[in-house]
Amino acid sequence: MRTRRKFLLNCSAVAVTASVTPVTVFGSPRRLVEVPLERIRFSTFASHLNATFQVRGDSGPAVGLQLVEVRPIANSPDQLPSAPDTGNEKFSLLFSGPLKQPLEQDSYWFERLGLGRFLMFIVPIGSTETTHCYYEAIFNRPVGGPLPQAGEANIPLGRARQKRRRLGRSNLS
Repeated sequence: MRTRRKFLLNCSAVAVTASVTPVTVFGSPRRLVEVPLERIRFSTFASHLNATFQVRGDSGPAVGLQLVEVRPIANSPDQLPSAPDTGNEKFSLLFSGPLKQPLEQDSYWFERLGLGRFLMFIVPIGSTETTHCYYEAIFNRPVGGPLPQAGEANIPLGRARQKRRRLGRSNLS
């Protein structure tokens, strides 16, 4: 009798472990590594063209935005060769999102497996299409090396930087 009880007890423990393990391993959300936006280049975004990013704000559910265009921006023909941003990496990103969950102009956490998690400022743009909302992010930044910090090189401490500090680590879990 004692061995039968022991056998049933062990079988029950194995059954419970087997049923819990897949949920804890496969059912838990993956943690994405926070990546500084300045490390993500034009070519990286281009390789994620047509991919869907999960976008999260201060509150509300995540919104899926599809990257529908990655476009380089050429220097203006009128630009002086000595202009401070002549050698900068310049490009724009165009995202498409659901009409029923519009986002305001603001900084949001963008998440994508294989890329990570980063804070990016987007602006809604007008469109004659009535099935999607469109958003744009524009980049004009030095190629390679660190970006100037807010307060340096005449860069004001803006709302996006303040929001990044506020969201910071509290929103990473």
